[in-house]
Amino acid sequence: MSNTIDDTFAVWKAYDSGLQHSEIQDKLGFSYDKVTSAIYRGRQKGIIAPAVRCAPLDPRLSYNRFRRGSIADVVDGLSLENQHAFISHAREQGYETIAEFLLDLAIDFLEQERERLHGKA
Repeated sequence: MSNTIDDTFAVWKAYDSGLQHSEIQDKLGFSYDKVTSAIYRGRQKGIIAPAVRCAPLDPRLSYNRFRRGSIADVVDGLSLENQHAFISHAREQGYETIAEFLLDLAIDFLEQERERLHGKA
């Protein structure tokens, strides 16, 4: 039987050494949820630094005074592990570009919100 405190410290140490979530899972034999939870607790306690965005949104382009940013900003804002999962999911769904995938996600989201707010048409 494992000790939760020891497991948490092991995750923190592995993360601090530069390992990604999936590498920690493989190395320590822990579930994704256990690794993610330990890292979250470390951030809450100030032991692990907060996540840092890879790239700021691009202020050059705007639509109705709302910055557009770029698709690269979206992908770069994800952890490496989430980038791989996002791209894999898009490919599995048959998309040829990230833009097509994001467009469909946005359309689906807006349709669900309309239904939630106004009921089915």
